Amino acid sequence: MCFTVPGKVAGFQGGLAVVEWGGVKRTVKTLETPRLKKGDYVLVRGGYAVEKLTAAQARRMLEAWRML
Repeated sequence: MCFTVPGKVAGFQGGLAVVEWGGVKRTVKTLETPRLKKGDYVLVRGGYAVEKLTAAQARRMLEAWRML
């Protein structure tokens, strides 16, 4: 089983999305989520943004992670 934490798209660089998790930024591929914008929340697995989340979904998931 794999767990992912929502990350926020901070921008784009060379065709990749720059996603931030609590101050840590990584570039990820967006082949499965091609219509991302800065400020969107995504789940990332294996270097790919695999799902776009609403802000409410991301907020609920981040709160659940904080409770752990």
